[in-house]
Amino acid sequence: MGKAWTPEEKAILKEVSDSDLTLISQMHRLPGRTFSAARIHASRNDIGLKGPGMWSPAEIRILKKIYRGDESIKGAVAKLLPQRGYVAAKAEAVRLGLTGPKKRGRIGYSLVAAACEKALEDGQRFTADALSTKTGWKLHAVHRALAKARGKKFRVAEWTRLAIHGDFCAVWEIGTEPDAPRPARKHYSVSNREARVRRSIRAGNVNPFQTLINQVAA
Repeated sequence: MGKAWTPEEKAILKEVSDSDLTLISQMHRLPGRTFSAARIHASRNDIGLKGPGMWSPAEIRILKKIYRGDESIKGAVAKLLPQRGYVAAKAEAVRLGLTGPKKRGRIGYSLVAAACEKALEDGQRFTADALSTKTGWKLHAVHRALAKARGKKFRVAEWTRLAIHGDFCAVWEIGTEPDAPRPARKHYSVSNREARVRRSIRAGNVNPFQTLINQVAA
């Protein structure tokens, strides 16, 4: 079980709720807490939070109607969702996976970040490659969006290898805490030696089980 929330932390969530601030911009006031955990705790305690991800059911119904309609998205948003604005509406449409025959114009990296944030909700963790697959955005766009919001919205939660002998790859999550430290790379001499052994094994010159056989025989 995680650390219990203090009255002071709950007061900060309530203060954020009563202001025009977004939770992600105030996470520095909640050290040791993740964005996902703070949002879940607020929801469980009926503390409403503002932000681009906090759309009401009524607003979402209007947005879906706009994307199904024949009127231009920009014009319809100005009339029906003036409190949200065109950019925020496009971001929410990306999160909801809305599609349609209408052209939506140039989409900036803020929408890529919004799609990544949606994929990383509820404590999920993914590499940039996995986020590219889940969101449908190209890998270079995902990399740039993560880099632009690094430390403000996203952080590196851990490091993994995409291949047994490959370099380390960042695994991302929502949060403003410092990145997890990157593991040290192997010295080039160690990497070269391991590469030579692998080549010898593939060529049939080395028995990969010889060391184990020698240990048993001893």
